Amino acid sequence: MLNILIVDDSLTIRKMLENMLTNLGFNVIATAKNAKEGIDLYKIHKPDFVTMDVNMPEMTGIEALKIIRDEYKDANIVMLTSKGDDSLIVEAIKYGAKGYILKPPNPVKIKDSIMSLFPKEFESKEVNKKELDVQNYESSIKDTLTDLYTVQYMHNTIQHLIAVHNKDASYCLTMLNIDINNLDEISEKFGCLQRDVILIQVADEIQESIDECNIPIKLANNEFGIFVIGGQDQDISVYAKQIKDKIEAIQNKAAMNDTKLSVSIGISSHIQKEKLIHFLERSDKALSKANKTESRIFIG
Repeated sequence: MLNILIVDDSLTIRKMLENMLTNLGFNVIATAKNAKEGIDLYKIHKPDFVTMDVNMPEMTGIEALKIIRDEYKDANIVMLTSKGDDSLIVEAIKYGAKGYILKPPNPVKIKDSIMSLFPKEFESKEVNKKELDVQNYESSIKDTLTDLYTVQYMHNTIQHLIAVHNKDASYCLTMLNIDINNLDEISEKFGCLQRDVILIQVADEIQESIDECNIPIKLANNEFGIFVIGGQDQDISVYAKQIKDKIEAIQNKAAMNDTKLSVSIGISSHIQKEKLIHFLERSDKALSKANKTESRIFIG
């Protein structure tokens, strides 16, 4: 029997989930009313599965996810969220969440989310996969719009790349976080369809600019990522500048008239023995700092 931890600041949601999970035959080993309590209970019980509310006061579900995954890389955490939290969900997937369940939860959604992670628990039951209502990113490798690798693929792949770097100091792993700063403005002025056209053009430019050994990722909203794999002799700032210039040189009269794209790039190289979550957080901070510099490129 699977042991399950529920983390939610709503007593109603906690009770609802506990009843659903118990009726499905699972053991709710503990419930937490906030993220900090959820972290403490995870360390005590080490459950098989966690439902984690995205939005909680004081500490968010994503912050709790990072802390748990930092210490327990095999933690199975599914986020509970409301419609409209798309950017938060993509961030959660980036940091290792296994998927999400939309509120209000129901037994079918709960069952399907657990089944996707623990199929052996349901081997005796026939399942129509077309009826699954949980959005699970595990099977998604390529983004349907840009044809770049998805954020879930990124999370799984980078763990292997980090393992290689930890054993071989001559091997270098660097992440470029690329933000199209003014894409929201373009979308407001010219429409969402034109925004998608620009995203496709940016993705194509990135694909043409990188070596075959490097990995391009479609991140949240207006962000892209590139894992650069190679020797330490590579001048990564020059490489980033070349990519920035190529993206900013994109022209499309129909999609954005004479508007020029504005690009920021944060650069972070993995340090041997550095944990995945720390590396990703450093990468996010580098991009944030890049947005505040004159060159719009920051190495951190």
